[in-house]
Amino acid sequence: MARTDPLLHRDTRSSSSSSSSSSSSSSSSLSLSSLSLYSSHPALNVAHQKATLMVQTARDWISPSLPDWRSPLHHIESLTTVMFSPLAAHPVYRSESMAKAIQLMQQQQQQQQQQRKKRTALDTRGTAALAVTWPLSDTLLQAELPVSSAPLSLFEGFSAAYPEWTQAQKKTRTKQASRSMVQLISERERKLRESDRLEMEKTSIVNQVAHVDLQIEALMKQRHELEAKWNRLEGKDKEIRMHVESLNASMMAIEDTSREDASQGGRSKHNEKQSVDSDEDSDEDSDEDSDQGSRKDRDRGVCVKTLQGHTDSILALDFYSGLLVSSSMDGTVRAWNSESGVCLGTLEEPLSLVRCLHLDTTRLLTGATTAIKQWDMSNVMERMESGDTATADESTLRCAVGTLEGHSALVTTLHVDEGMAVSGANDKTMRQWDLETQQCVLTLDVMWASNSSPWNTLDPWTPDMPQSRLEPHPFIGAVQFWNFALASGTMDGKIRMWDLRTGQIHRTLPGHKGPITCLQFDQHHVVSGSADKTIRQIWDLRTGSVVDTLCFPGAVTSLQFDADKIISTANTSSIDVYHRTSFQHQPLSGHTRAVDSVRFHTGILASGGKDSLVKLWTL
Repeated sequence: MARTDPLLHRDTRSSSSSSSSSSSSSSSSLSLSSLSLYSSHPALNVAHQKATLMVQTARDWISPSLPDWRSPLHHIESLTTVMFSPLAAHPVYRSESMAKAIQLMQQQQQQQQQQRKKRTALDTRGTAALAVTWPLSDTLLQAELPVSSAPLSLFEGFSAAYPEWTQAQKKTRTKQASRSMVQLISERERKLRESDRLEMEKTSIVNQVAHVDLQIEALMKQRHELEAKWNRLEGKDKEIRMHVESLNASMMAIEDTSREDASQGGRSKHNEKQSVDSDEDSDEDSDEDSDQGSRKDRDRGVCVKTLQGHTDSILALDFYSGLLVSSSMDGTVRAWNSESGVCLGTLEEPLSLVRCLHLDTTRLLTGATTAIKQWDMSNVMERMESGDTATADESTLRCAVGTLEGHSALVTTLHVDEGMAVSGANDKTMRQWDLETQQCVLTLDVMWASNSSPWNTLDPWTPDMPQSRLEPHPFIGAVQFWNFALASGTMDGKIRMWDLRTGQIHRTLPGHKGPITCLQFDQHHVVSGSADKTIRQIWDLRTGSVVDTLCFPGAVTSLQFDADKIISTANTSSIDVYHRTSFQHQPLSGHTRAVDSVRFHTGILASGGKDSLVKLWTL
């Protein structure tokens, strides 16, 4: 070799006196002694094995990709043997050249090749053994099993051979069994506690339910007491209202009497002024005149005043507490003092003809075209009380306070009650209005409700007469409501009862053969007039049947009734008064042409007709 270790040279110089033959023999003896020394140290043996394993692992890891390194790795393995040999520190061994190391590596290579051949042979034998055909399972089952003559079984022999293992297994089973028993007992105790807790909760809930039942019973008892108290208060309220109504009637009668006395006193004073002589003959004549005037006042059905001022037919009228309002085809709406017969003024020019109006204390509503105007008549009432005698030509009443808009066709009828109003129009709808806010709060479509109401499935909208006969009359001829009950009369000759809370029809009263033009109802009855020249008198709301029917020579255009009488007009110049107790008709004649509208209040009847006159009658 070209290069050598200085230590090797130093060792070589120290042993230069030895001969080559003696060195070879000594090297062989050292090899044997190193092997014996190698085998006598277990630690060295373990270290050698670990180093060999490391080299083998490195070789197996590198050899698949680098097969050419296999030979150097064998040399490295041989070198590890030399490096871990205890003779490596021996001076004789250090004097050996690297040729011996190479020789050792070659020997180990040969040994490994032999081991590989043996391993290959063993693998071949195992493969051949696996290739042996084993008998089928059926053959093995049919074969006779040899009976063992051993006095002990295999398990007993194992237990006898290893008693400590058997005892340990028994202890393990006992511990496991005891542990499982403890777990079961603890789990049972836990479940029992949970069951007790649930039982307590159930008991608590039962007590709470019983407490709630007691509270409900107490509340129901309190409710019954309140309902009984409410019924008593309702009865007292009704009695008070009836008493108030009777007082109002008495007051109105006293006022009428005082007015009549005042008028009689005025006439007597006038007669006294005209009389020049105070002889007995003139006194007798004046006494006769006063007696005749008192007899006229006591007579009923006598025209006491005629209000002139309109120039065309009267369309509608209404009055309250001495104030009378009338509308005419001449396009004016006039306010009158019904006691003196003086016109208090004319409302500012309306947009169109007023076909319906309603006077409620100091509030006046007029229906013209598609709008409803609201008027404040308080100033007019003050003028009337102050005795102002201005004529219509001298005064125009500008007291409009609002307009109710919503209909899309001509407004034909309306009714007012306690701050609410209901109107009907030719757009086939009715609207409920709040007069304080001047807003529409409900719209009722007659066609839709008639065809969709579950209470009216057997009575849909089916007019009973040709369309040519229906055209001159309004679609909705009359409406009246009280509280939540509304009655409407329409072109098809049917009366429909509505619930204003739901907007639904709950009853339909058929019977007329023409359009309904007017109606009125109270707590038990409905009276209706129609273009078929009849008045259905009286619809009993409790049974839905007709009590009586009144026939007339013409179409009924207006009516009003109370407990004693029914007053109506039938397109004639006379007014019919039907007494419900005596079943007698009393005509009132005075108009020269057909009468279209009548209203009565506290013993006074107002009528208007095509002769452009408004007449006041005593009842």
